[in-house]
Amino acid sequence: MDVLSTLQHRLAFVCDCHFMYWNKVLLPTYFSDMYTTPHDAHNMQYMMAAIRDTKPILDRCMNEPVELIKKFESEIEQHLMDFIVKPLSKDIETDLRLHIHSHLKLDDRNPFKVR
Repeated sequence: MDVLSTLQHRLAFVCDCHFMYWNKVLLPTYFSDMYTTPHDAHNMQYMMAAIRDTKPILDRCMNEPVELIKKFESEIEQHLMDFIVKPLSKDIETDLRLHIHSHLKLDDRNPFKVR
């Protein structure tokens, strides 16, 4: 009964990921790996949940916690933009351009082969 009554508290303690704030240098590597291996993209929700665990620690800061939270959020957003959104939008644009021009049956445009 003792184990069952403290199970929720123990799980919360074991699963707390507040350390992600001090290990945020790992995030660019994680996001770049996420883009290169898209079959693992469903795991990104767990990383975002781990990052969300840093908020209570930042709320308890003595010096302007709101400013720290905004700065941390902007860092995360910048990493997402740099390593996932921008490369993905570039690849989508390239794919759309190729798809639009795929129906054209053009001759060989090499000036050395065509007079």
